[in-house]
Amino acid sequence: MRPSTVHSAGPLSLALLLLAGGLSGADQPTRVFWQKDYSRGNTELHRIEVETDGRTRYVLRLGDGEPVAVDFQLKPHTLRHLLELFAQADFLNRDKNFVSSRRVADTGTRTIRLMSGPQTREVVFRHTDNKTFRKIVTFFDHLSAQERFLLDLKLTLKHDRLGIPRKLDLLRGFLDRKTIVDPQRFSPILKRISENTSLMNLARKTARRLLRQIDRHPSG
Repeated sequence: MRPSTVHSAGPLSLALLLLAGGLSGADQPTRVFWQKDYSRGNTELHRIEVETDGRTRYVLRLGDGEPVAVDFQLKPHTLRHLLELFAQADFLNRDKNFVSSRRVADTGTRTIRLMSGPQTREVVFRHTDNKTFRKIVTFFDHLSAQERFLLDLKLTLKHDRLGIPRKLDLLRGFLDRKTIVDPQRFSPILKRISENTSLMNLARKTARRLLRQIDRHPSG
C-alpha cells in the first residue's frame, strides 16, 4: 500500500501530533525506524526501531553472521527530543527533499522511516544538506555507536580482560565529547568492572571514576 500523502501542518502542530502519539499512548502511535548498511568491504548492518512508549531495539549484523539484537528503553526526554527533531525538520511534508545529490565519500546507505498513525514517510539516502535532518542522522549515528560500543565492552570483559583499560579510555573520550545518547546504559557494566577483583586496579579505578562522572551528569 502506498503511504498516504502528508502536507505540512506546520512544525508546531506536527510536534504536538507526534508527542501526543508518542508519549501519551494515543490511538495513533508513533514509530521510528533507522538503518545503516554498507555495500563495500565487510557487509555491516545497523538497525534501530523505536516504539511509541520508548521501547527500542538495536540490531547489529556483521558479514554473514547471525544478527545480534539488544532491547532497551529510551528515556522520555530522549524520545521527546527525537520527535521534536522530526517536527522541526517537517519530516512528514513530502514537499521537503532531504536527499542530497552531491557526490560524497561512501559512509553507508541510511534509511529513516517515521510512522505516525496512518501517516508514513521513508527516506533512503547517503548524504543530506538539510541541517535539521542532519541532527536526526547524528542522533541515530550516536545511538548506534553507543550500543555497538556497549556490546564490544561486554565482549572485552568476557574474552580480553587486559583490553579493558583501553576500552574505558575510549568510553571516557565519548563521554567528554558528549557523543553518548544515554550514559547510564554503561552504569551496570562499569559497576561490574569496578567490583571485579580479578581485573587490574587501574581498570577498577577508571570504572569508578566513570561511574561518578555519569552520576554527576545523569541523562534521565
